[in-house]
Parts: sequence; structure tokens; C-alpha cells
Amino acid sequence: MLTPKTNHLLIRHFDSLDRAVSKRLTRKRPWPEPALTSLLCDLLDSDTQADEPLDYPLSALNVDLQKFEGLLKVSVQIQTHEYDPAMERWVTQADLGLVINVIDHLSPNESWNISWLLQAKRLYPDCRNPLRYSEASRFGGIDAKQAQRIARLIEAVEVPFVTYLLYCPRPAALDQLVQSKLAYLRNQSLTHHIFDYTFGQELYNDLGTTESTLAAGLFTCEPGDLPMNLGQVHRQVLRGCSPLSWFLTSHFQNAGARHIPGQVDRRFPGRLPNVPEQRAKGIVTGDAETIRWLVRALAETDEGPFPVLPHHTLTIEIEIGGDLDPERRRIREE
Repeated sequence: MLTPKTNHLLIRHFDSLDRAVSKRLTRKRPWPEPALTSLLCDLLDSDTQADEPLDYPLSALNVDLQKFEGLLKVSVQIQTHEYDPAMERWVTQADLGLVINVIDHLSPNESWNISWLLQAKRLYPDCRNPLRYSEASRFGGIDAKQAQRIARLIEAVEVPFVTYLLYCPRPAALDQLVQSKLAYLRNQSLTHHIFDYTFGQELYNDLGTTESTLAAGLFTCEPGDLPMNLGQVHRQVLRGCSPLSWFLTSHFQNAGARHIPGQVDRRFPGRLPNVPEQRAKGIVTGDAETIRWLVRALAETDEGPFPVLPHHTLTIEIEIGGDLDPERRRIREE
């Protein structure tokens, strides 16, 4: 169980990545989705993160986490998949696989993991010369056919493991009037979250800062909640749209809760296997057997296959009590 203080540190770290990625949308020539996704991967990877100056890098996060009785450690791995040439039409360069993995060395039955397929969407400016965004700026590449394909994918896998990753500029980089409008939209919907215990306390503290992590640039949303413009993103903050930093941390806090009636709790791997969750993870991590199953399940229609396989998969791992495990300590000492 993570404490409010560790939640704050995790949000702070992921928000520092948000700042670095989202500022690329306010360049004279905003970056395209594949470039933004590639940068996000580089910033999450501890081996390449140092190439970009961050306000709060992974190294600093782990130093601070060690102050909490030395129980917690965060690591991130990036896996680039190599698919069979016949699968090239199924692969997308802009989307990401995401695995959240919690390993509890003190209570192994409390270990769990959850997988997501993140479909990237970028906000487009109202005007490019000069570059200008507003609350009415819209996302590109949204159409009814894509929504149908996502629904079909979720239906085949039987678990809602697809979510959108929205690339937006942070309000602080926009005109003052636009900042004020977006802040007004956020505040309209946030009051009732104040009393939501752990995250309510985080929200209370966040709203009192001059650089709110809720005034983010990277957001997630469920397919059914996809906003049409930037104003809707901020109107739906924590009610359909979540900053990526809050999305990730909330799953750590809630043990990856994704309740599906009639399915076995995945936190207890010794019990009956949760086949839909296993399939979701197989798709996200590029497992060959699962992909063959997916191709058979979706089949090819007159429109052909649609790209659902991620080129990259991020695995964000939290270890609890790893340094206290005798075997791990023995191996390290040797």
C-alpha cells in the first residue's frame, strides 16, 4: 500500500516527463505523434532519461523513496518489438503498450500487474503562423471507424485495456486568457474529489500550488470519453480524462483495480488464471502466440487489418521490500 507521500513523489516524477514532452507542441513546428511517443519512451527509460534535463528524474525519485524505510524502488524498462513481416500492417509507430507491475516481496500474494494499449492522439493548433492554441483546438485523426475498431478489439479480448493517450500543450505555455478559461473548466469539476481520502488530499494540495500537475499536457481517457477539443479535456479532468501522472499513480494506489464482473482477481496468481487479462498483456508485450490468436479473432475484413500492435512497450515496476528479501540481498552481496 502506497502512502500519500509516495503518491505525491510518483506524480511529481511523471509530471516532470509531461512537461518535457508537452513543450514540443508549442514549438514553431509542433512535433508529430511518432516523435512525441519516441521522446516519451526515451524519458521513461532510465538509460536515456539523462539526455533530457528533468525537474525530478528517476534517480531523484528513488533516492526519496528510499527514505520511506527503504521499502520502495521504481524501475522502467522499454521493449521494442520485432514482428513477423506479415504483421507489418498491424503495427503502429505512434501507439504504446504499457505494463504496470508491482512486486511485493513482503506479501507475494499482493503482487499484481495490469496492461494497457495506449492509442496516441495529438492536439492541433488553431493557427500555425503564428502558432496558437485555444480551448477550441481539436484532436486529429478521430473518426467513427476507429472507434468501432477499438470496440471490436475490446470485445474480442473481453477486457477494457485500450485507452487514449492525448498529447496537448500545458496551459502554462498558452495565452493568459486561454489559461484562465481552462482553469475555470477544471475547477468546475474538481470540488467533489477533495474528500476522496488519499487522492483527495493530493488534489487539495495540488490546487493550492502555482504549477498544478492537473494543468498537464499528457492525458489519458477511455474510448467512450474521448474529448473533441482542449476545453473538453480540462472540463473532464478526473472525470473521464486524467493527467498521465495521475493515471499511473492511481493504479499503483488502487492495486491496478480494473473490476470486471465474473473475473478472478489478478492479484492472486495462484488461483484460476484470468485469461482475458493474460491476452491483454500478450498483445501489449508482443507475445507471438497471443498475436496469432488476435489475428484469428479479428480476422481481415474488406477494410483490412487495423494497426493495434505497439512498436514499444513500457514496463513500469515498483518493488516493495526488495532489499529486505534475504535471497536478493545475498546475490547482491556476492
